[in-house]
Amino acid sequence: MTIFFAFSDESGSYEFKPNDSHLKAHRYYLRSTVLINANEWKFLKQQMTEILTKYNLPLDKEIKWSYIWSLRTSIRNKQEIKEDKDFYFIKDKNPEDIENYVTEVISVLKKLKYCKVIYTVTDNTEQNTYEKDKILVFHIEEIMQRIEMELQSDDENLAVLFIDALSAKDDKNLRGAYSKIYKNGDFIKNYNHIKDSLNLELSHQSTGLQVADYLAGAFFSLLTERPLGKKLFKKYIFDFIRK
Repeated sequence: MTIFFAFSDESGSYEFKPNDSHLKAHRYYLRSTVLINANEWKFLKQQMTEILTKYNLPLDKEIKWSYIWSLRTSIRNKQEIKEDKDFYFIKDKNPEDIENYVTEVISVLKKLKYCKVIYTVTDNTEQNTYEKDKILVFHIEEIMQRIEMELQSDDENLAVLFIDALSAKDDKNLRGAYSKIYKNGDFIKNYNHIKDSLNLELSHQSTGLQVADYLAGAFFSLLTERPLGKKLFKKYIFDFIRK
């Protein structure tokens, strides 16, 4: 049997009937999912540790994609970074180092023998008439379908799906929805290549979710026409996308 790990994280935010302020900040809500052979997870983790050490970044903290822009904005506006900020621990770092760290982590995907990236996107400029929990279910169902179709060529393939823990309410809804889709899917009737339960992890404790965060941030950055997103997408990500 060949085991695969699928890690999924989000970027942007979805609101039911969003106002102009929300749309300005979150034109899209998207999820990235990175699918790798479980045997290569340890290598991915070791590589991330080495890159953290290279840039003298703490091994016990999570470097989020959003910290690049938070740090850069604070420095540009000459704002004091206070202790209550999530990125306080990198307040003395050069934003270029954080950007380079994220770039090198994403580049590790090219060293893997197997890697696929799946994106699911909601355009918030369309009329948003679904409640947020329903949209989350749509995304999870689409991810499940793509993973099943990707792995169905071999009966011995099995994927375990990990997503970032959200709120207690959202987590409960997602677990229930996952189970319902798994047992009574519409487009796909039998999910024979995916484990029968959804796994929720804390991103600061999960190497895979942190990589998924960078992939999500890079694609969001591409969609909003930022140079870093364009560079990363073209050089490191595009070839891995399940099209």
